[in-house]
Amino acid sequence: MNILISFKQKGILRTINEFKWSLRKVKFFWLLLHINWVFSKWVFQKPKKKDILIYDAKMSEVIFLLLKKESCEILHVRYESINLHVIFKTLFNTGLKNFKNNYKLNFLNLVSPKIVITCIDNNMAFYKLKDLYDNAKYICIQLSNRSMKFSNECANYYKNNTERLKADYIFIIGESYKKIFAKVIDSKIFCLGSIKNNYYYIKNKKVNEGKKSILFISQVYPASSYQRIRKEAKIFKSLNDYCIKKNYELNLCSKNKASHINFYQKNFTKKNWNYFPRRNQGSSYEIVNESDVIVFTNSTLGLEALAKKKRCISFPPDGFPIRDFIKQYPENGPFWFNDFNNNKMEEYIEKVVSYKDAEWAEIVNKNVDDIMMYDEKNTKFFEIINDLIDKNLTTNKPI
Repeated sequence: MNILISFKQKGILRTINEFKWSLRKVKFFWLLLHINWVFSKWVFQKPKKKDILIYDAKMSEVIFLLLKKESCEILHVRYESINLHVIFKTLFNTGLKNFKNNYKLNFLNLVSPKIVITCIDNNMAFYKLKDLYDNAKYICIQLSNRSMKFSNECANYYKNNTERLKADYIFIIGESYKKIFAKVIDSKIFCLGSIKNNYYYIKNKKVNEGKKSILFISQVYPASSYQRIRKEAKIFKSLNDYCIKKNYELNLCSKNKASHINFYQKNFTKKNWNYFPRRNQGSSYEIVNESDVIVFTNSTLGLEALAKKKRCISFPPDGFPIRDFIKQYPENGPFWFNDFNNNKMEEYIEKVVSYKDAEWAEIVNKNVDDIMMYDEKNTKFFEIINDLIDKNLTTNKPI
């Protein structure tokens, strides 16, 4: 009888264990699907020890403007690349429990970086890393303008969590962001402007003696809403007429491919302008630096041009500089006007080109420093970073 019960117990235990194993497999395959590993690049070698770890491959090319590529390792937090060595190490040590964090921790331990750096300033997970791995300095670089969305997300996080979000250094683009970041992230905060804009500085500051040019920065693409395309088309057609009348050269730049010229010719106008697609991350800055007047809606590139004291006009669709910006700006200002019309466009162009350099610089400083600063050649960044790592690991040589 006891033997029979023992067999039954063993059978029950075996069934329970098989069920648990099946459940683990279900969880594992759910995890695979959840982070799209099927479409990832699989890496079999373990991560190399490096002084610098880039958190998130997106915009890593910006970091390579500042830090030598060979001194960096990348943690792909969007899982476009998966390290199998780290996967197996994580599964062996801790199983599926808290898998994503343990994967990051094992990756960090293997790389043993002195610095962990990212360009995704609105990623809450980055600001939790310091509690996970405290043997590195954490640096965040802001690249784009932000609304209050991330700040609100952090406020909601603190309703249910006592652990503070942390970094060591946050480099912001404008003074307005300092109070916002300081409120939700424990970190030293420095206002440096746009790293890319600082890098692609204006080399030739001589006045262009040839034909004057106007550059329109487009933010629409084939999938944009009809209303957005129509608004930009209206601005561009008016600019085209103005340039013909005043004998200006008209140029258009965008993030779109060279083949998208057909889209612009169909929706904007076919003649009397030049198209400058994004060839590389520096090409848009090159055409901005060479332009006499720049017209945009609410482009970060346009604000970067203003920070360089370029003559600019903005016709924002949702308020200047962007919708729900952290600082309130009036509907109309010295170089922006919310409700576009032809007469206002001509009036604003004539006005911004008429200012003396000192007058224009004063106007820009008063209205733009809170949004976008400018630090030519990233001198402030290198001053700070050179105290943290070997100078030989930095580029410290703008183009």
